[in-house]
Amino acid sequence: MINVHQLLYLLSFLDRANVANARLEGLEKDLGLSADGSDYLNGLTLFFVGYISLEVAWNLILKKLGPRIWLPLIGVVWGVVSTLQGCVVNNAHASGRSGFLAVRFFLGLTEGEFRAAILLCADLLLMGSRYKVVCSRVLCSICRW
Repeated sequence: MINVHQLLYLLSFLDRANVANARLEGLEKDLGLSADGSDYLNGLTLFFVGYISLEVAWNLILKKLGPRIWLPLIGVVWGVVSTLQGCVVNNAHASGRSGFLAVRFFLGLTEGEFRAAILLCADLLLMGSRYKVVCSRVLCSICRW
């Protein structure tokens, strides 16, 4: 179980790193974002606003529904929002700015819950001193083969 969580946590970290790579490859020009970088930085800020804003509420829902229902549900929603990030376009009628900002916010909402859910599930499943070891491995994404 922990290795699957480590893999998913690694994928969420890759998304945060890849938006910087996309900027280097011309994200701002392709989506019609401002040349001074303010729209890009607003998107990064909105990601973390969503990441932090509902973390406690999501944990209450996780405790009510249980990990068996909540983790797959949040995983599917996270996958859909990540896929929609690739659908943001800049066309003649609308700039890609609003789409980029909206997708980054909702991506932050889904990813923020994922990290908290992994740690809460580890706490519920592993009591005692092993909890600290498992949390360290998950957060550092170190797998024991």
